[in-house]
This record gives sequence, structure tokens and C-alpha cells, in this order.
Amino acid sequence: MSTPAEGVHEDLEPDRAADADRSIRGTGTAAESWRSWPAWRAAPEISAEQLVPAGTRLLVVAPHPDDEVLGSGALLHLAHRAGRETLVMLITDGSASHPGSSLWPPERLGPTRVEETCAALRQLGLGRQSLTLVGLSDGRLSCQQAEVSRVVVRALRPNDVVVTPWRYDGHPDHEVIAHAVLDALQVQPVTHMEAPIWGLHWSRPEDGALPWSRAVRLHLDPAVRARKEAAVAQFASQLYPDPSTGRHAVLPCWALDRLVSDEEIFFR
Repeated sequence: MSTPAEGVHEDLEPDRAADADRSIRGTGTAAESWRSWPAWRAAPEISAEQLVPAGTRLLVVAPHPDDEVLGSGALLHLAHRAGRETLVMLITDGSASHPGSSLWPPERLGPTRVEETCAALRQLGLGRQSLTLVGLSDGRLSCQQAEVSRVVVRALRPNDVVVTPWRYDGHPDHEVIAHAVLDALQVQPVTHMEAPIWGLHWSRPEDGALPWSRAVRLHLDPAVRARKEAAVAQFASQLYPDPSTGRHAVLPCWALDRLVSDEEIFFR
């Protein structure tokens, strides 16, 4: 790992990161603030082949449909293109993202979001065989961490590279998934990487909350970025306002600006 650039904060201890205010409010930290931050630029650049070496399987454990693409869509595409086996494990169907909506009641929203993931994976070159549905309750994962761990343990192989959201990402379901996988690794040790999604929203460069000493950057060339953009575009249920409730889009432009760029960030 590279030494952090001069003036860059060292990582917070895990308990200090856990105590930070991780509320997801407003528009959060602008994408450009992160891209120009010295710690971001100091993070080593790494290839998909290095992140997912030959003979390993990439397993992305996603709390909701779209998290797999937002955090690691390019890695999924590049690993598959390099001949690696890839699997996305959707823990929930995301049916709780529009509470009180008459346009998107849970019975319509859940199947729609799963189909959006299938369409997104096709944009990344992956087929339906790369997706497995667990079927736990969206919005209630805090009560189901042990079950998530059991599911992951049953799915793990010794040669897996597992990607989850960051353990202090700010969204409760994201954090449960990361900690459940960390629990599973006590039973079946494998390589684990974490992708910040909402952590890039609530944190600020100067607070030093993200574990930059563990960060690596995966570069996306224009064709790969275009594939990720096309994959994200499949999540129509999340990209537009809900006229039945008056709520804004779940994934507005300012959120996508942080997550769809020339790089994906992982903590190893």
C-alpha cells in the first residue's frame, strides 16, 4: 500500500468510525471533492485481474438490487471478461424503497427491482445464471444478520473474493450485510473487499472517516464506464421521482456522480 499523501488523515480506528454521524441527509459530499482529495489520488491503482486472480470466484453480496452495480459493476464486468466465475447474491428484493407509494407498492416493486438487476447484469455481459436471490425482508436486515451469515457461509468457496458495501456505509442494511459477511469469514476465511456507497455521501474528505490505508482504485476505460452507465440506467424505479408520494428519486444525479465515474474504490 502507498503511504498516505502529506496532509492526509490516517484512518480512524473502527470504533471511532462506528461512532461517527453516518446519517444520510441532503446532497452529501460532492463527487469532485472526493476526486481531488489527496488520499483518493494516493490510493494504488489495481487491475481487475489482480483483485480477482485466476482461479478465484467473484461473489458480490448486495443488500438490494442496484448495490451490486453501484459499488462494483465495473469489477463484475471486467472479472467476467477475464474469464472469472462471477456471482451476485441479492439478499433482498428491495421492495421497501418506496414506502407508502401507490405507484410502487411492494408487490410490484420487488419483482421490478429484480428484473432491473437482471437487465443491468446483461449490460455488463453477465447472464441470469450469475444471480441468486436470497429473499430476506428489505428494511428488516438488522434483525436478520445471523441468517445472512448462515446463507453466506453455505455459499462460500475457499477461493472466493467477496465484495460487500463498506461496514460503516451509513445505510443500515449495507452495514448489516458487511458485518454478516465478516461473521461468515470466521467460519470460512476468504478474501473480502468493501465498496463505499453511501459512505461517500455522509463522510467528508477532511474528516478522515474512510479507511484510506486500505483503499485501492480500479480504473474504468471509456468503454467500461459506458457499460456501467448503461447498467445503472436499467434501475428506472430508483432513478425517477415518485409522483404518488412526492418523493425525489432514490438515486438522484448527485448520488450517481459519486458512484459512476472513471474509478471504483475498494477497501481491502
